[in-house]
Amino acid sequence: MNQSFKPSINIKYDFKANDLLDYYIPTPTHVEVINSICESVTHSKTQNNQIIIGAYGTGKSLLGLLISNLLSKSFSLTETESIINSFSKYDEKISTNIKKLRQSPLTFIPVFVNGNEGLFHNAILLNTLSVLEEKKIKITFNNKSTEILKTIEQWEQEYPSTFKNFKKLLMIQGTNIKQFKDNILNLQEDAYEIFEKLYSQLTSGASFNYFNNNNFISQIEQILEQLKEKGLGLVFIYDEFGRFLQTLPEDKTHTTMQYIQDFAELLDHGIDNARSIFISHKDMRQYFTDKPQFIDEFQRIEKRFKKHYIYSNTNMFFSIADKIISNLRQKEIDPLSLEANLSQLRKYPLFSLNRTELETLVVQGCYPLHPVSLALLQPLSNAFGQNERTLFTFLDTTDTNGLRYHINNSHDTYYPYQLFEFFFNDINNSSTIDSKYSILKTYLKNYSKIPNNKDKTIYNEMINLLKFITLWQITNLQSTQNLTTEFISYAMGWSIIQTEQILSRLKGFRVLRYNRLFEQWQIYEGSSIDLDKEIQNKVNNLSISYDTQCSLIQSLLDKKFYSADQYNLQKKMVRFANVRVVMPEIISNNTCIFLDSDADAYINIIIPTVDITQDFLSKLQLIQQEYTNQLFCIVNKKIDFFKQDLYKYVAINQLLENTTLLSEDQYVKVELQIEQDETLFHLKQKIKYLTSFNNKFEWYLPNLKSVSNIKNELILKRKLSELFYTKYPLTPIINNEAFNRRNIATVQRNASKKVIDAIIENPDKDNFNIQGFGPDYLIYATVFKNNGIQSSIDLSNMPNNDLKKLRDTLLSNIHLSNKFADLVNILRNEPYGLREPVIPVVLVGLLQDIWPNIMFFNKGQYISRVTSQEICEMVLDGSNITYQVNNFDESDFDFFNQIVELFKDNLSQHVLDKSVHIQASSALLGWLQKLPRYCQTTSNQPEHLLLFKTYIRRLEVDPTASLSWLKNHSNNFIAYKQELEEWFPNQIKKTLNLIETETSIHNLYSWAIDKNSQNKDNLFIQKLLKCNNENSITFINELSYQLFEFYATEWTDSFTQTFINEVKNCIESVNQTEFNPDKYVALKLNNETKYIMKTELTPRAKTLYDNLQRMITNSGKRITNNELEYILYSIIEQKLKTGEEA
Repeated sequence: MNQSFKPSINIKYDFKANDLLDYYIPTPTHVEVINSICESVTHSKTQNNQIIIGAYGTGKSLLGLLISNLLSKSFSLTETESIINSFSKYDEKISTNIKKLRQSPLTFIPVFVNGNEGLFHNAILLNTLSVLEEKKIKITFNNKSTEILKTIEQWEQEYPSTFKNFKKLLMIQGTNIKQFKDNILNLQEDAYEIFEKLYSQLTSGASFNYFNNNNFISQIEQILEQLKEKGLGLVFIYDEFGRFLQTLPEDKTHTTMQYIQDFAELLDHGIDNARSIFISHKDMRQYFTDKPQFIDEFQRIEKRFKKHYIYSNTNMFFSIADKIISNLRQKEIDPLSLEANLSQLRKYPLFSLNRTELETLVVQGCYPLHPVSLALLQPLSNAFGQNERTLFTFLDTTDTNGLRYHINNSHDTYYPYQLFEFFFNDINNSSTIDSKYSILKTYLKNYSKIPNNKDKTIYNEMINLLKFITLWQITNLQSTQNLTTEFISYAMGWSIIQTEQILSRLKGFRVLRYNRLFEQWQIYEGSSIDLDKEIQNKVNNLSISYDTQCSLIQSLLDKKFYSADQYNLQKKMVRFANVRVVMPEIISNNTCIFLDSDADAYINIIIPTVDITQDFLSKLQLIQQEYTNQLFCIVNKKIDFFKQDLYKYVAINQLLENTTLLSEDQYVKVELQIEQDETLFHLKQKIKYLTSFNNKFEWYLPNLKSVSNIKNELILKRKLSELFYTKYPLTPIINNEAFNRRNIATVQRNASKKVIDAIIENPDKDNFNIQGFGPDYLIYATVFKNNGIQSSIDLSNMPNNDLKKLRDTLLSNIHLSNKFADLVNILRNEPYGLREPVIPVVLVGLLQDIWPNIMFFNKGQYISRVTSQEICEMVLDGSNITYQVNNFDESDFDFFNQIVELFKDNLSQHVLDKSVHIQASSALLGWLQKLPRYCQTTSNQPEHLLLFKTYIRRLEVDPTASLSWLKNHSNNFIAYKQELEEWFPNQIKKTLNLIETETSIHNLYSWAIDKNSQNKDNLFIQKLLKCNNENSITFINELSYQLFEFYATEWTDSFTQTFINEVKNCIESVNQTEFNPDKYVALKLNNETKYIMKTELTPRAKTLYDNLQRMITNSGKRITNNELEYILYSIIEQKLKTGEEA
């Protein structure tokens, strides 16, 4: 390796390094960046702000140095040609771009900034000024005089002693304050120098800063304008920009974002002699995942930069490694080892290289680096690399764990486990480990589990193997190459026996385990409990029934059903057979399982427990004769083949529910779950055998006496199609996959109900008046329109033979039974076999012409309103539903119209769209139900009215017989209607008259008013007076509620006499009440006796009484007794009259 090779770059100090081109190795990923920078100078419309993004070790900083030397024209012609030649093999355009750049009139001065130099604007400005000072380039700022005068004014106002000293120093310089200010205003350079010198004296050596945060952009702009006059420009190369973003204080974020945005806009639009190149490890926004409030802002800023992603190229890395190692290597690999490695790399495809490339680049070129170490190096560097830990630092570092040190101090191969110490040399406790790499924490814990016994060699081998497996897992390389015993043996340079011994020891210490699921070794945190023993103990105590074993095996089948593809393709639907796992004992003891209807057929896979007998085979044939949709397959493996893994799986599941065991160690649950996954995997592998169509399986198909040999899934599907053609040959074609299925979505279900309602409401209209092209229209189109039915008119001439046969079957059977379920089963069963959601639509559609004449009953009760909702429910469960088909003639319809017209005010809104006989029944029932309940229930009516009511009620039970009787008495309808409507008012009047006659009272309400004066506390009198006396009906109705809390409309025949007796008893009680002098005072006025109730006076009444008494007493001397008595009489008479009126 060239001694000038630099494993890491300091962008400031390595600029113009003489050996830059010696250690720079061109890569294709750098070409795009160089082209873009060159074109930004030679083409005015390209972006001037670039950001280079790439992982550690991809050469970003070195690329920045190369670009800065190109822009500053620091390379000689020879060096430039060398660069062009190096890159031309990747992109021919780069030669033109570099030559144009060199001919450009602008020469750029590099300004280097690192990510740890503080605030953005300060770092940019101070480094710019430093570079210009170093180049001895004078820049005059317009704001220098302003800043000096501001400082002098501030001294004068706030620091008088400083101002005084300043004037003294000016005198020494031979000038005064006024003259000095004039010189500053005139921008005299010698005046600036005097001020800078005096400022340093006044501030103990500090330098005067002309710049402030507010004019950062204007200052950069002034610098660039003056440089342009000299044919110069600036290229700002900001290395480690990501580090700057990571350390940016939150309170400075918004201000900094604004500076970056203004800076980028200045370079893109304000001037043309400046470029910026920011170098970062990832996009700006990714540095702010923990500060989401800033992400949008940085995304906006990112748009002002052209992004270049630098990726590590594996083959390029090998070439670079080969070039570097070839200068370090002290000896070549021997031919025997070379061939051995190549042989192993053919078994383990770690690299996407051909044999020649493997030999020259990997095995020979990178020797003594082990090929597995080389495979690990790049992913490790990408994940954990830092500036000090990259691919290239590994190759050249003199650290004890680097390759240079190894070559200088050892003649052995550099094995992969040695990389652990290079990348994780400071790993000592779990608190320093990133949470993303929990495997490192596991490594530390497992490291401590391995006892450091006397045999140091074995101990070191165990630790080294633990390191290697940790590296392999942390880089996720196990997805490329499994950690098998053989591969570990190759990677560690051990024999298979030695490898097995070390693996066995680590497994014993519960540090490693062999994952049967993925067939590889892995590091894990084992618990302190011997779970193998726990699992075995649980297995020994398990007792699992045959049913449970079959259910578990069935749930783990990889193929749970098979479809009849040929039949389905023709019939535009999906018929299928479910797979069911059974044992002979289950079939012998429970044939009810064959009644299941979740599928069109069942494939019963029989797992024998013992050898199959002839008696059992004979029983299978009997079952197939009764259940013609059952297929049987007897496999040639007994249940013992599955039993070990089956019992272990169940045992682990039960242990996972054992909270006591799980609480003993935090890793028990994880370890059990791993065992569970592995056991499940192997159990599933065995269960796959059940659906493997092994030629030793015996198949028994319906209607076939001989044993069939089904060799594959295709044959089975063909057999299922043959079965379904036999069972369901007349299934109508409904080409609607979303609807013609066993289970449909809510949208489809609702749409089907809309279609049913449309058929019932608009049977004679085209398309049943279904509008639009929604799911309801699609159902109508696929069920009816595509089969030649657009309205009820088309039913007599249907082109679809299957639907025609189905309608003929329905019509021929509709009068044979009154059970709705029998009608539904015609559509559901052979030979039609319609899907359940389709049945209501097809049933109503095919019977739409007679549907208005069909009446439905639930447990004998007439269903007056049958909508799509009720029809769908009846199809699902029609066990209690019966029906009756009516054949009405013209006279019947005239009669129905007569009823509707006579009772139209009582017609329910729900039946307006129904047939006229349903409207007639609804109108009659509605009218009867609106009559007072007393009128509806009484038997104290004439015989003809009682019959009239009875037949109206029976419309809900037997509408046909009821309507027949009512039709025969239709001439009396108006009279019957009037009699019943007048019956209740007449009955109330009779009741009141009877009460008043038998109690000798002329008017009950007037009687109550008369009795109120001497019976003011009588409850009956008070209730009478509360009633409305507008008419007798209202009065008795309210009196009934006052006395019994229900109205007269709710009376019964027996209660009427109870009411009469109660009222009569109350009247008699009031009449028999004697005068009580303790409660009343009798006052006779004008031949009338008034009763005044004695009452204890309230405080207010007592005050009134005292005032009256005092007034009478005081006036007794001025008026006569006659005058006084007459005054009292007049007051009493007036008050009593007022009380009566009230």
